[in-house]
Amino acid sequence: MGSSESADACPELFTPVDKRNRIFRAKTGGVGRRAPTMPRVGFNSYNMSIPPPLAQVQHKIAYADIHQRALEHRLPPSMIVDANADILHMNEGAGRFLRYVAGEMSRNLLTLVMPQLRLELRTTLFQAQQSGKAIMSRKIRVQDPAGDYLVDIMAQPYKDEATEQDVRLIVFEVSHFDPDASLNGLNFQTENQVLDSLENELQRTKLHLQETIEHSEISSEELKASNEEMQAINEELRSASEELETSKEELQSINEELLTVNYELKPRSRKPTRSTITSPT
Repeated sequence: MGSSESADACPELFTPVDKRNRIFRAKTGGVGRRAPTMPRVGFNSYNMSIPPPLAQVQHKIAYADIHQRALEHRLPPSMIVDANADILHMNEGAGRFLRYVAGEMSRNLLTLVMPQLRLELRTTLFQAQQSGKAIMSRKIRVQDPAGDYLVDIMAQPYKDEATEQDVRLIVFEVSHFDPDASLNGLNFQTENQVLDSLENELQRTKLHLQETIEHSEISSEELKASNEEMQAINEELRSASEELETSKEELQSINEELLTVNYELKPRSRKPTRSTITSPT
């Protein structure tokens, strides 16, 4: 046997002749002796012919996800924003109403939205925030090279119960613009409809004015706070300037004292030293 092999594990089958040199003799005869089973190396034919008994798990179809994806193609463009009108999330079709301009990147909806929609969006958001209810804007005509269309903007405050987050839901309703129908509609308006339309426009104008006044007041408060900070900084600079002036006067006084001492020491340094000569006695 080889140097790494031994028959000590099967004493009933082999008799050692020379253990040092790994020489053994097989025992002959014996009742009930069976041949040893040796391990086989390699692939088992059973394993190769029969697949392992593993259950084939089929992927369960998530019909809820399919429903959600199918519904996204029918849902109007929408997004959610926070209290500052910063975009938190939007669906696929909402990007058509955004315009990215040069300068520092921003995710504020009022900055990114199309200029034609900005005023109505600001007013609708303001009304929804003040009333706490869903507000629908008037129809806005958007001029597009591919064809004009009408847009209604709906803003609604929403509080998510799972995360307790307060957001604003913005929905853009797009409809076809028919110039002939618009003209006919204007021709057949009654006096009451005209008055209602004028009152609505007046109400919106008042809201625009109120929002402008509030923004102006906020800007005025910010400017006042900045002015107070500048005054405080100016006082600190004035105090630092006075301290520097005092330090300058002290340094000038010390310089004058040094000059006086230097002037007094100069005559002493010019006097010759007398050497005494002693004669031997």
